[in-house]
Amino acid sequence: MIQATELRIGNLLTYDMGDGTFENSKLDWQDIRWCFENNKDFNLAHKPIPLTEDWIRDFGFVFEDIGTNPTEEEKRYLVARKGYGTKEIEIEFDRDLSGLTLGNFTGELLVYYHVHQLQNLYYALTQEELKLRE
Repeated sequence: MIQATELRIGNLLTYDMGDGTFENSKLDWQDIRWCFENNKDFNLAHKPIPLTEDWIRDFGFVFEDIGTNPTEEEKRYLVARKGYGTKEIEIEFDRDLSGLTLGNFTGELLVYYHVHQLQNLYYALTQEELKLRE
C-alpha cells in the first residue's frame, strides 16, 4: 500500500480509469492530499509502476556494456549511469529482483521496485527532478 509520506508532486503512478483501463499519471498536490485524507480509496485507484530496464532508459540512464563473455552475476546486475563528473549517478538494476539495489552505510541492501521510488531517490541525491527523455 502506498503511503502519502513516500509520494512527491510529479511522481508517476498508474491510475485506474474506471473502465478497465489504466493510464500512467503524474501526481499533483490534490493527489497527495487525497492520499493523506483517504489512503484506502487512493490506493484503489493508484498503483505503483514496476521499475524495469525500459523505465531506467526512459529516464536517461545508460547501461554499461557487460562485454562478450559476461558471468552470471554480470548478467544479473546491470549498472546504469546518468550525468557526468560530480553530477554522475550510478545505479544497479537486479534483473532477478526486478528492482534497483542500493547498499547503505549500515551495510543493509535496499531494493527499490517502483518508478516513484527511483524518482524520489534521484531527487534526494541531486535535488533535481528525474525527467523522462523527450
